[in-house]
Amino acid sequence: MNAQLDLALKARDEGIARVKAKNSDFVETMKSVARMIARRKGTVCADDLRQWAADNGMAPTSSNAWGAIFCRNPDFVLHGYARSYQVQGHGNLQRLWKLKTAIKGRYILLAVSVTANLILAAALGMAHTSSNRIRIDADYMLAQRVAVLEVETYIKKRLPRQNAAEIRGVSELIVDAATEFRLSPLLVVRVAITESALNHKAVGDSGRSMGAMQVQRFWVGHIPFVNHERDLLRMDVGIRAGAWVLRHYADICGESEEAMLSCFNGGPRPNEQAKAYARRVAGT
Repeated sequence: MNAQLDLALKARDEGIARVKAKNSDFVETMKSVARMIARRKGTVCADDLRQWAADNGMAPTSSNAWGAIFCRNPDFVLHGYARSYQVQGHGNLQRLWKLKTAIKGRYILLAVSVTANLILAAALGMAHTSSNRIRIDADYMLAQRVAVLEVETYIKKRLPRQNAAEIRGVSELIVDAATEFRLSPLLVVRVAITESALNHKAVGDSGRSMGAMQVQRFWVGHIPFVNHERDLLRMDVGIRAGAWVLRHYADICGESEEAMLSCFNGGPRPNEQAKAYARRVAGT
């Protein structure tokens, strides 16, 4: 009996290994997504991942890849069961997984951005051994990939005529800027879409605001990497400058999106019009 069980487990593990090999990028990306969802909701299940993948245009080559995400994954513990909305076996029940707060007792992955839940790996009083460093860097890169996919999907829904390659490039710029200045990538992209529909050559407010984020000209010389007005008309600089201004006001006015957006539009003492702007961007 034990021999039969051992053979069955061995066959199962070999099957999972084959599935992971054929879907390695997909499985690793979805592991990162699973950690984000678990932090947001408390638990995560296969249905959550299927919905996220569908929203972001992703699919595995094998349906067994969904099980490979959680199988022998040291980051999760079984929390319980819930009914699945997918047509499947097992009486339509699926496992609910809960994320372990501390992984190996050495470090914690922190969800930083409010909307896109960009995961930044942070070492908490640990020795920087090569194995831990590799794990942290890998999680960070996966989180960046997930954030880019979320921003890309967001842009495609709101600006469907944009070139796909350009959307990917802009999404990467937005995630890089948001990460640098500790912001939600979706906050940055909402501002850019509201201000210019991602037109990096836009000039508004009687010539006082420039670029994709419509940064006002008086910031030239104050933002460390903006030395000339024309710099704001470059997509990469314009987005990064807008993120810098948002972070500047977050440090002054508070971390809430409403405070940041109101100050971004109306300065450190925003009026009702600036507050209305914040509500409009939030609903973009």
